Amino acid sequence: MEPFAFVLLATSSLAVLCIGLLVRRSGYMQLPTLIGAVFTLWVVPQLWQIRQWVGAYEIGALLTLYAFCLLSLVAVLLGWRAGLQMGRGGAMPANLLSGREVERITVVITIVAAAMALAIGATDVDERMAHQWSGPLTILYFFGNLKVISLFLSISLFLKKKTHLTTALLAVNIGLYFPIIFIHFRRRGMLEAFTCAVLALWFVRRTLVPRFAIMCGLPLGMILVFAVGALRAAARQDEAGNVTLPSLSDILAIDFWSYTPFATRATTPELYNAFTLVRLANELGEHTLGAISWNRFVFQWVPAQIVGADVKNALMFPIDPAERILAAFDIPWRIGTMPTGMGEAYLEFGFLGALVFFAIALIMGRWWARAQRGGVGAATFYAAGLAPAVLTPAFYASYFFNMIVLYVGALVLIAAAVRTGRRAEPGRRQFILPRAPRGPDRS
Repeated sequence: MEPFAFVLLATSSLAVLCIGLLVRRSGYMQLPTLIGAVFTLWVVPQLWQIRQWVGAYEIGALLTLYAFCLLSLVAVLLGWRAGLQMGRGGAMPANLLSGREVERITVVITIVAAAMALAIGATDVDERMAHQWSGPLTILYFFGNLKVISLFLSISLFLKKKTHLTTALLAVNIGLYFPIIFIHFRRRGMLEAFTCAVLALWFVRRTLVPRFAIMCGLPLGMILVFAVGALRAAARQDEAGNVTLPSLSDILAIDFWSYTPFATRATTPELYNAFTLVRLANELGEHTLGAISWNRFVFQWVPAQIVGADVKNALMFPIDPAERILAAFDIPWRIGTMPTGMGEAYLEFGFLGALVFFAIALIMGRWWARAQRGGVGAATFYAAGLAPAVLTPAFYASYFFNMIVLYVGALVLIAAAVRTGRRAEPGRRQFILPRAPRGPDRS
């Protein structure tokens, strides 16, 4: 039974990935294809490793995790389809943003993102090098996440028209991402840079990356993701806490394949916490019914520096899955691993937790469909939300929603602030994206 369930999940994930890449040339930008890639190249390899760890008494939890992963994959497909139908219907709202207003929005967000990065760099070295950030650093880092919007808009503006301003904006945003990608080797930063670049090319120029390049890049990306810890270790750090690029010889000395789940059993899989959360829910019948997601929302959005730590703690439920797992199974929480979207969603709502992935795909599908019709706002929301949506299976269940509240709220407020208030006129220079060409790449 267990081998069959594993093969079913593996083949289903691979089918979603391959169909998305082969049927639609723009499929590599669509959420279901990218989720299929995450399941094929990240979830399944780790489940392969976990299945060699578990004992006979734990097979039930492993089968439940297989089933929930498969159900979540189906939920993404159904949610995406429903979102496309919603986005295709109805009239598009009038585009009240001119090209100059889009430039102003990009300037404001770029300044905010750069200010957050500079403020983080100016903090004490010991605080920056701490394993877990707290206090003002977490606030600076959180609002610094707006840089994904400025990156997408700066690339789009540059592709639409090269001027001194658009070139400068692009250069600043590349500068913000350079240390994240090439010094700190942050996986989310790499994904954001890739998705913003390919989406801007598609939405502004309707240019596609060659399918062969995408298919070759996926397995290389998988190996890079698993070996990112070795890359970070190769980066040099001085006494002041400044990290510099690792040398080429250091990078070439890394045995990348040895860090994949297929080659090692010594490293704890990042998905192991998901397995223990599912086991906790199954064996003890405990479901938190959204309490963990609520706690994450309060932790992210209620500043203790303003309301006080006591008030903030009072707003949160006294739930700690790590303590429950330790008490029930004598298994410590694996430091450095995330609860994952599947593990946390199942602990929250059981199999109904798959609706989390349905809702994410519904929202993203609607934005994609409206962006295909030329909506610049929908294109920006889709570009900003794609990385959190793709990473939700690897992070935690409410990750997408926490991030999208920031992106949508900031973009709406800043757009309202810079808008001139005049209605669109035929002679006014508006920022308009071309509609997608007719055919299979339209949806």
